[in-house]
Parts: sequence; C-alpha cells; structure tokens
Amino acid sequence: MDTPLTLVIAEDSRLQGRILKTARESAGYSVHWGANGSEALALIREHRPALVVSDVEMPEMDGHELCRILKADAELRPIPVLLLTSHAVMSDVLRDGAAAAVTKPYEPQQVLDQIDHLLRHPSAEVERAEPL
Repeated sequence: MDTPLTLVIAEDSRLQGRILKTARESAGYSVHWGANGSEALALIREHRPALVVSDVEMPEMDGHELCRILKADAELRPIPVLLLTSHAVMSDVLRDGAAAAVTKPYEPQQVLDQIDHLLRHPSAEVERAEPL
C-alpha cells in the first residue's frame, strides 16, 4: 500500500480548516491541522509534509511569518506553501516565498485544485506579473 501524501493546514477558522481537512482526507491524503502558525510549524517539523496550506491572517503567527521561517530553514525550504488571503495584490502576498495564493472568498474546489496542482508541480509558482 502506498503511503499517503501529508499536508499541513494552518487555518484559524474552524469551518474552513474542517472543510479543507475533510476534503483532502477523503482524497487519500494524511492531513494535520493547526489553528495558527505556531501550531502548524510544530506539525510541519514533526510530519515533514509535501505541502503547507496557510491562511495569512491568524493569531500568534501569521502566514507570512510561517512562510519566512520555512524558507529560512534548509530542511523545510523545499516544502511549497499555498497562502489563503483576502489581499488582492499577489506580489505582496507572495513576497515571503509562497508558491501560490488563493484570494478569499474562494470556492473550496479552487483551493483543492491549487493543492493538487502544487503537489504535481512542487517547484511551480504563480506568475508574478506586473499589473498592466
């Protein structure tokens, strides 16, 4: 039997956290969920996930700080990070090394599709095009 891919979700919204966790578990992933960046960082260090999905605005440690910590650690740097944000300017959102971002409000399927894309193409990043 194949070992399932592991994901860590950092999301302070219990509803959004449950939706993402349940959807990915039903697709065969092993999912760990932290209610803030600090909890998620401990889970990341423990489980070495294939991908991190993080809300940007959270208590204790926000998604940007979590991303900076991951990208500063040689062992954790390769893990792609998908940020969930209400910010509209992608260059601001992706400044700390995130692989991609989805703006809120979002359809859950949009996030699930982005997760699947990043897992198939872990080095792929959203184009950081300048606005016209």
